Formats: sequence, structure tokens, C-alpha cells
Amino acid sequence: MFSRKKKFTCMICHEDIKRPCFLNLNCECIYECHFKCFNEWYNIKPECIICHSPTGGRPNWRKLRKRKVKRARTPPRNTLTTSEIERRLARLPDDNENERKTLKVIFCIMVFFWFIYNHLK
Repeated sequence: MFSRKKKFTCMICHEDIKRPCFLNLNCECIYECHFKCFNEWYNIKPECIICHSPTGGRPNWRKLRKRKVKRARTPPRNTLTTSEIERRLARLPDDNENERKTLKVIFCIMVFFWFIYNHLK
């Protein structure tokens, strides 16, 4: 009933596109076209179809395919279990020493101010 596939139309030949071309543009224009159509356009004018600014070069469909294949084959991340989290937390260094030093410094400062306060009365 409802088609979930997004339909693309080529901006050059105005036909439906199965696989849109990855364009290497130097502008902010976003459009879809056939690889063959863009190559023909690029041979005539090496510029953007819409704003006519110079492009970054001819699209390389094979490089794009190889890059997509590599991304699809990356292994999924393993989820952390509770025991793994506990093991990692156990390896963290104890921070009590810094807390003790901080409390000692605060206590000394409080004693110093208390001594000054009582001495000035």
C-alpha cells in the first residue's frame, strides 16, 4: 500500500534512480543524479548543475562501493556485562588518600581561623 523506499529523480535526465551517485561538490547544493549522467555533464562542464561552481572532481563509484563494503564489515561492539563493569571499577585507583588530604587541610584552616577569632575577642 505505502512504499517506504525513497524515490529519487535524476536532475539531468529526469528519470527514476535506483542508486544515486555520490557527488564530490564544493557547494551546498543537494541533488541526485545517475552516475552516467553526471559523467556526461562533467565532460561538458566540470561544475555544479545548480549553482555552476567548480566541482571537486569526477565521482569515483568504485571507491564509494569499496568504502561502503568496509563499513558494513566492521564487527559489532560487545556489550558490557555487570561483571566486566565491576572488574573495571576494581582496577581504578583508590582516591581516599586525596580525600584525607583535603579534609586535613580544611581542618587546619578551620583551626587557624578559630584561633584567630578567639584571640581577637
